[in-house]
Amino acid sequence: MSRGFGDPANETSTTSLSRPSWGWGDDPPATWDASSVDYGWGGARLSAFPSYLSLDTINIGNDGGYVIQIRGDFPRRGASARRRPSGFSVVLRSGATDYPCHSGLLAQGFSCVTDLKAQVLRGYSPEVSTGSYDVIVGFDGVEQNVGSISVLQRTRTQAEYALRDALPSVYNTGPRRFELDALADSTKSTLNILTRAWGQSIAEFSSSGPLTRLTAPFADGDNTVSVESTLGFRDSGRAWVDYVLVSYSSKSATQLSGVIRVYSDADTINTGARVRHDSNAFTM
Repeated sequence: MSRGFGDPANETSTTSLSRPSWGWGDDPPATWDASSVDYGWGGARLSAFPSYLSLDTINIGNDGGYVIQIRGDFPRRGASARRRPSGFSVVLRSGATDYPCHSGLLAQGFSCVTDLKAQVLRGYSPEVSTGSYDVIVGFDGVEQNVGSISVLQRTRTQAEYALRDALPSVYNTGPRRFELDALADSTKSTLNILTRAWGQSIAEFSSSGPLTRLTAPFADGDNTVSVESTLGFRDSGRAWVDYVLVSYSSKSATQLSGVIRVYSDADTINTGARVRHDSNAFTM
């Protein structure tokens, strides 16, 4: 037992205690048990969870492969300063159903790891239905609810298709071209979801922006653009609807509103056309 600040460290044995040594400055409680032990200043907390965990991610897509990031002071459990603490689980929970998140690392499965400082934990989401989910972090049989997350209709990135096109078809990572990807969702393999995660990361690194498509025609004079998802789009900005550049002033989960054509021919763009967020546009 870690005896706390000021206690002798050279004891070979101690007498039985009615409660632990509570350390410098602590008020001793009337009762205690193994789950409420306070190990004192400088004491190791062993498998106990930190008191502070914060969920950074608010929205993700329903097609899987989105990073879910949690900040906190995670236990190292003997991991050196050059080794990332592991053995954590990140789960999306809806009612009595759990959807485990992948670590995003080869051979690690659902055993997630933190960064080297043990301050940031990440997991990659599975394919789930749209709705609200609780994010549960697990460690050594202990769970902590770190907040809720919204799962929205999917969005795509051009980088994902480029990555899938580079992989042999035998790997079954999904459609290689946008035109071959059906509007309806289908069950995806773990490799398919991981490819989605890699593609999303590449898109974010290169600032190519998210890619979605029209769910209704976009005619000249329309001030709304209906799409599969606006996940990843800024609250206001610009977007390319096929070859038409537009500006928009607001968005919902599936629409861009306050749309004005910046320049293009006055053509009607048909359902299924690409809609790409212009991440390089400046807005006032």
